[in-house]
Amino acid sequence: MAAFESLGPGSHDELLQADTRASDAVGHDGGDGNMNYTRRLTLCAGFLLVLLGCLPGLIFVFMPAAGDRISGGPTPAVGVAHTLACLEGVLLVAIAAVWHLLHLNDRNRYLACFLGIVHAYGNWFGCVIAAWKHASGASFDPSFTCSMLNEDYLPNLIVNVLLNLSLLVIPMLWVLLGGTVAKECEKCSQAVIEIVAWILIVVCLVATLR
Repeated sequence: MAAFESLGPGSHDELLQADTRASDAVGHDGGDGNMNYTRRLTLCAGFLLVLLGCLPGLIFVFMPAAGDRISGGPTPAVGVAHTLACLEGVLLVAIAAVWHLLHLNDRNRYLACFLGIVHAYGNWFGCVIAAWKHASGASFDPSFTCSMLNEDYLPNLIVNVLLNLSLLVIPMLWVLLGGTVAKECEKCSQAVIEIVAWILIVVCLVATLR
């Protein structure tokens, strides 16, 4: 405490400013504007997803149930949509909180941001449609499918594709992991991170659209 007091007036503000500059300098080949934009976009997407996760129970009260079903209302997938949105939203918020620690260039920052938002929102929206249309898309546990008897091709296809977008979390985590160790790992160049990420994206999209 005495050491801090000996710094003199204004020293605390100078230390805080120096710490802020050091945090901003962590990014690799990415401007502050890009880092702040993608960070805020990821943060807003996370908060919005948590909010959306709190709404399905209220929304379905006013939405007409559709599809062949045993019950007259939405399926237990409503609870899945709620839980998943809250968890995925918190994940996006947590990623945004450590965004300044990632050594990524502009392209890889945008890529990580895009993958995070698409995988999270696709997964949530797939659960919402499944609960609304009673279409499992052959993607849920059998304990849920007993109340998902809608066999129409289109809603089941949409549910299947949207839920499989969750696979994009794999290339997203690769980019984040690469950005975390890029400064200390000579082999983890920005080009390697990007190339491997796109290979994983193609594999995930093939699995999604199979």
